[in-house]
Amino acid sequence: MKAEPTVHSEELEELAHPVYRVNFWAKPLSAAFGWNLDAWVVFGAADLDEVSQWVEDHAKGRRYELFVETVSQTYSGFEKPRTASLVRLAGANPNDPRFTDA
Repeated sequence: MKAEPTVHSEELEELAHPVYRVNFWAKPLSAAFGWNLDAWVVFGAADLDEVSQWVEDHAKGRRYELFVETVSQTYSGFEKPRTASLVRLAGANPNDPRFTDA
């Protein structure tokens, strides 16, 4: 990792109330199966700290991934997949072959 100073600049766009996505992962009973997914969308959080606390409260020992959506998208119910691009803030997908700590 590397960090360098930069001049302050103004963002092109800001999502005042971003939407977060959370994937909870549960290890399967058999190694023949992939990890099980429990996916959530989180609206109306005051900030990342509030979302992080919600994740910790609901993880129940499961691994998780936390994302922020890059564009505003209306929630249309459980059955309609969300299509916004995501930026990973924390975690990893244990089904990813690059994930070595499964």
